[in-house]
Amino acid sequence: KQWYQRRVAITAGDCALRRAKHRSAQVLVAPQRASPATTKVPFQLDMGRTSVCLSVKLEPDVSYTLLETDSTQIYGVLLKTGGYSSITLYSGNDGSLTLTPDLSAPLPASLGSVSVKQKQGRVILTSEQFKLVVKLGDEPDTLTTDLTELRDEAEGLLEILHSLSKSASIQNKSENRKILRHKNTGYLLKVSKSRDCYALSNNKYSEHILPGSVVSEYIAEGV
Repeated sequence: KQWYQRRVAITAGDCALRRAKHRSAQVLVAPQRASPATTKVPFQLDMGRTSVCLSVKLEPDVSYTLLETDSTQIYGVLLKTGGYSSITLYSGNDGSLTLTPDLSAPLPASLGSVSVKQKQGRVILTSEQFKLVVKLGDEPDTLTTDLTELRDEAEGLLEILHSLSKSASIQNKSENRKILRHKNTGYLLKVSKSRDCYALSNNKYSEHILPGSVVSEYIAEGV
């Protein structure tokens, strides 16, 4: 009888231990969210007769706010090539319009206060505040933009690039070298070996001129 009681006690203890182990095995730990992957995204700015190349560390394949005014928002899914896979225009309560690399697809003549024109494989978006040309990029299935006019206050990636192109100046140094002056600082430019533009002689200069942290403030949420 003593052996039986001791056996029962041991068995009960084993069962309790197994249940404790079973409960502990069911505790799940939520995985930590990985840091966003960034890559150097190229941008090309037209400054007068000079095209300047910049490379900024950004998150590709996410939607950025390209331009936002009081009545209009334009978003674009940024690619690692510097172009966009799609561009979407929102205009108040008038709905939205999405542009894809098939720029020949039929489009409405306007959306809210924004005029929409298709001309020679391009789409021209015009309002009282801006004029934006959307066209095909050099890479397949890619869109690029050209903000030719900005007549009012706005925010977004294109506004930053537009302001930079207007505030910086170019000085000739030699046949293949130029000086980019921005905020009282001079940066040496050389003819790019891979692109049709002038590139900064030091890649670190790009972060000084166009900080990725500033551009990333315009990642669109919930778009």
